[in-house]
Amino acid sequence: MKKYLCLLAILPLIACKNNNYEISGNIEQVADSSLVYLQVLQTDKSFKIIDSAYAINQKYTLKGNWEKEPTNAYLLIKEASFSPRFILEKGKINLSVINNKEHKYEINGTENNDLLNNLIQDTEKQKNSIISILSEANEHTISNEDRMLLYNEAFINQTDIDKTYFEFALKNPEKSVSALIVEDLYFRNSIDLNKLQSFYDVLDNKSPYQERFSAYSKRRVLSPLINTEFDIKSFADLAFQTDDFKSYYKDKTIIYFWNSYDSKNDQSFNLLNEIDQKTKGEIAIITFNASVNQQKHADFASKYATLYNFHLKEPNNKTLQKLAKKYDLTILPKAFLLDKKGTILDVDSNLDVLVEDILNNLPNN
Repeated sequence: MKKYLCLLAILPLIACKNNNYEISGNIEQVADSSLVYLQVLQTDKSFKIIDSAYAINQKYTLKGNWEKEPTNAYLLIKEASFSPRFILEKGKINLSVINNKEHKYEINGTENNDLLNNLIQDTEKQKNSIISILSEANEHTISNEDRMLLYNEAFINQTDIDKTYFEFALKNPEKSVSALIVEDLYFRNSIDLNKLQSFYDVLDNKSPYQERFSAYSKRRVLSPLINTEFDIKSFADLAFQTDDFKSYYKDKTIIYFWNSYDSKNDQSFNLLNEIDQKTKGEIAIITFNASVNQQKHADFASKYATLYNFHLKEPNNKTLQKLAKKYDLTILPKAFLLDKKGTILDVDSNLDVLVEDILNNLPNN
């Protein structure tokens, strides 16, 4: 019995080890103590650095824990002229930069990275051709007409490479690497919505990538802020009106940030008004304006009196700048959909898609 209990005690430790990743290899022509960063591509097209290590004697090792599904990842190396791409997942991954100038590297160790490496090798000739063509195009002695011809040639080569990758993904939709290949192509604007949809149609509905591709097919990206709590109080403290904004929360609440008085914003407020009317106020709508002109905001907001409209003071306030960075408000407008507790359910820079989703899911539709 004691032996049995001891076995149970070490099972959690074994489970933790099973989620570990170890990425190691050689990197040519890097100085000792050069930093190597591990960054992942997030579902909102942004990059996040999650680990780093020093390169010693042109060797590096990154170790950590990864409990999520496999994801697109890149090594950032100071002396390198490119960022090698691979699939971050649990297990041992070997990634070595063979030729920095030619962007040549090799990956192996896990099934997804082995498959990605095969594609890299299959398209190596075309990739080298692109590097050579772009190098020639950057020569100062070349005419603009010849430069444009070279750029077009490089584009054709890249299109052929993208086609090879996409065709592999369509034939192997059950592989994680396939979903990540299509995600990368979509984020680089290398495939259109029709091709994205064709991959989504063959993706298993139990795939861990189902939710994100469902969003992509609707011209959306999934923010990493989803399922985190929205800090309404910090914004309340920065508004001219002192109020308990959280008391306005209903089962669903839209928080809308904006700063320009143009026709596009009129359209956005008309959409917000439409939600307010069709849900009979069952969805709370709180808007924050971050422009300098408070009077202009008051005049504009008076046209939409049924919404909760507020003006943020001091747009250059350091606290507001921190909040803008936290919630990715550097480019406005942006809308957040919250639940009763203030948990972020959705984020949309366009607003129209979020509104469309809400209206389509009303009981009468």
